[in-house]
Amino acid sequence: MNKCVLPASGSGHPVVCWLLTAAEMKRCDSNTSEIFGVPSVVLMERAALSCVDVIVSRQKKLEEQAGQLGLHPKRRVLIAAGGGNNGADGIAIGRLLLQEGYDVSFYLTSSEEKAGELLKLQLHAAKAYGAVICDTIPDGEYDIIVDALFGIGLCRPAEGIYREAIEWINAQDAFVLAVDLPSGIETDTGAVLGCAVRADVTVTFGFWKRGLLFYPGCKYTGKVICTQIGITEDGFLDQTPKAFTFTAPVAELLAARPEDGNKGTFGKVLLLAGSEAMAGGDSVRSECVLCRKRHGKAFLPDIDTSGDSDGASGGNDRRFCGSIRQLGGCDRRRSRAILI
Repeated sequence: MNKCVLPASGSGHPVVCWLLTAAEMKRCDSNTSEIFGVPSVVLMERAALSCVDVIVSRQKKLEEQAGQLGLHPKRRVLIAAGGGNNGADGIAIGRLLLQEGYDVSFYLTSSEEKAGELLKLQLHAAKAYGAVICDTIPDGEYDIIVDALFGIGLCRPAEGIYREAIEWINAQDAFVLAVDLPSGIETDTGAVLGCAVRADVTVTFGFWKRGLLFYPGCKYTGKVICTQIGITEDGFLDQTPKAFTFTAPVAELLAARPEDGNKGTFGKVLLLAGSEAMAGGDSVRSECVLCRKRHGKAFLPDIDTSGDSDGASGGNDRRFCGSIRQLGGCDRRRSRAILI
């Protein structure tokens, strides 16, 4: 089952959880390095360490439980790395796991000659610790697979060796950790671009990405862990992300209600929803606001959406027609708006 793990609020107050697009995340990442002077390699190392911590913690628990049965789980790891910065994250994770005593194999989908600066740096460091970089998936069985093929960088369907790699990962009986976002998931919409890695855990960095919460992408993430690596809200500068949610109840954000108040002082809400042929959703929404008497009365403007093909405004004209009637006496098939 997919489980979302959000940062906890120690005070119990509502905490904003930003939901970023790929462009917003890249801009914030860039600002952190270029404006605030935090080197990209430092952010990358912290990202890798956060993934290694998840793997090592899980392995420790697994070995403790298996030890009680006289079993000894193996530590065979495959790093599946793409040619971008997500791949560089993966190579760094593999290097750190090598240092932790894991048996690590490396598969790089692109040529080392075409690698970017950060990927070349990570490849050099990994090789210094004895890593062997392969251009095909090494034969063997694996207990852990790290998906570092694309992250948030994919914008078109995965094809060729990338599709083959994703399908191969999904066919393995191994624990799969996706770095930042399962490869094949579109960052902004959660769409599956051809095919996508089915992860057991996704470790995302700095902020949640929209594709981690939207369907169908959220069915591929497994448990999502958002870790802080040094990319903060300061990196937004004057461009705050457009989407967010809360990590705690938001009741205290509502204005206090005076004891002598009434529906006229509690505020008003306008709900616009539905279509002429499908009014079920707005009917349900209209009834939910009446679930408690303290919410006051709900009124529904009678909206005529039939239009008038002979009129000056044309057949697509939508007009409010006259009086406002109480919800209980309205024709729900014509429901369009609720005024509380």
